[in-house]
Amino acid sequence: MADESVKITSIGAKAIRRDEYSDAALPEGRKWAAFKAAFRFGTDRASLGKMVIVGLLSILFLVPGIAWVLLFNNFFGSKVGAYNPYGAFDGLGFPSGDVLDKGLNTALINGNMWYYNNALLQFSVLIPCIMCAAVGIGALVYVARTAINGEKVKIFVDFFKGVKYTWLSSLVGGLLIGANIMLIAFCAYVFDAYFLSLAGKIVTLIFSSLLLVFVTIYSFYLITLSANYKLPFFHRLKDAFLLMFKGILNNLLAMVFVGIIAGLAILLIILTGATSMVGMLVWFILFFFGFYAVATIFAAFSQPMFNKYINAGMQDRESHAATEQAYAAIRAQKAADKAAGKTSAKKKNTAQKFVNPKKKKKADTSARPEKSVQPAAPKKKGFTEEELRKMDEDRLKLLTEERIEVVENLEDISVYTDEEDD
Repeated sequence: MADESVKITSIGAKAIRRDEYSDAALPEGRKWAAFKAAFRFGTDRASLGKMVIVGLLSILFLVPGIAWVLLFNNFFGSKVGAYNPYGAFDGLGFPSGDVLDKGLNTALINGNMWYYNNALLQFSVLIPCIMCAAVGIGALVYVARTAINGEKVKIFVDFFKGVKYTWLSSLVGGLLIGANIMLIAFCAYVFDAYFLSLAGKIVTLIFSSLLLVFVTIYSFYLITLSANYKLPFFHRLKDAFLLMFKGILNNLLAMVFVGIIAGLAILLIILTGATSMVGMLVWFILFFFGFYAVATIFAAFSQPMFNKYINAGMQDRESHAATEQAYAAIRAQKAADKAAGKTSAKKKNTAQKFVNPKKKKKADTSARPEKSVQPAAPKKKGFTEEELRKMDEDRLKLLTEERIEVVENLEDISVYTDEEDD
C-alpha cells in the first residue's frame, strides 16, 4: 500500500489529462501493435501519402541544421589542410632531418588546433539548429500518439497541435541533446589538440556517449509528458527525471530500437556515400520514415509507464474533483434559495403530522366555565325476571327446532331387522 501512495504522490502529482487518450492503453496491450497502428494513421492500412506529408512537415524544422552542415563543410571543414601545408618548413635545397620533423610537427599541431576550433564552431551553432529540429520531432510524437489510439489523423491539424503542446519541452530537450553532442565533439578533439592522454580521451568519450543515451531518454519523456498531460513546467522536469530511472529497462530497450534505426542509416550512408543515389535514398528513408519511427517508439514505450505511475493518481483526483464540484453546486443552490427566502427541498420532503379532517377538534376548556360533575348511576347487578323468562323461552324454542330436524333426517331402519323376528 505504501508503494502505491508513493507512485501517486511522487510522479504526476499535478498531471491533468490532455484529452481522452491520456490514460488509454496500447492497442492489444502490445508495443508492436502500437507501432503498426501509428503507420496506419487511424485507417485500415498503412498510408504512404500521409507518411510523406508528415516527413515534409518535419523537414521544415530540420532546414536550419541541414543548411548549417552544408555551409560549414563547404567553407570551413574542407579548408583546414590548406592553412598549414606540410612543406612550409622545407627550406631550399635538401632539407635536414630536424627541419623536416619540425615542419611536420608544427603542421600537425596547427591542423589539430584548427580541427578543434572548427568543431567548437560547428557544434555550438548546431545546438540551436537541433533545438529547432526537436520542435518538429515533438510534433511527430503527438501525431504518432494520436494514430496509436486509433484516431483518424488530420495531418496538418494534429501536427501543429503537437507543436503547440510540446514546443517548450522540445526546446529544452533539444538544448540538452545539442549540448551533449558538443561535449562528445569536445572530448574527441581537445585531447589531440593539446596532446593529452589517449586513455583520458577514451574514458571521456565513453562517459559522454552514455550521458547522451540518458539525456535522449529524458528529453523524450519531456515531450511525451507534454503531449499527454497538462503539467507545470518544473513538475514536468522532475517527473521526466523520475520516469527515466523508474523504467530503466523499458527505456534502454527503446534506445536499442532507436540505435538500430540510426545505426543502419549512418552505416548505409558511409558505405554508399552521402551524395550517391543509394545514399540519397537512405537520406530519403531517414527523413520520411526514420524520424517518425523514432517518435513512435518513444510514444509506445512511454504509455505503459504513464499507466503505471501517473494515470491511477490522475483518475483519483478527477473523481475527487467531480465530487467536490457536485457538493459545491449543492451548497451554492442552498445559499441562493436561502437568499431568495425559499424552503429547501429537504424541508419540503419532511413528513408532516397527519390531521384527520373528520375528527373534531378538542374544545378549548380554558375559555369555558367549569361544569359540575354529576356522580354516575350505579350499574345493575344480574338480570330482571322478564329477561330471564324470555331467555328460557328462546332456549326451549331452539331445542324443539333441533329435535324436529333430527327426526326428519332419520332413515327407515326396518330394512335392518333380523329375519328371525319375522
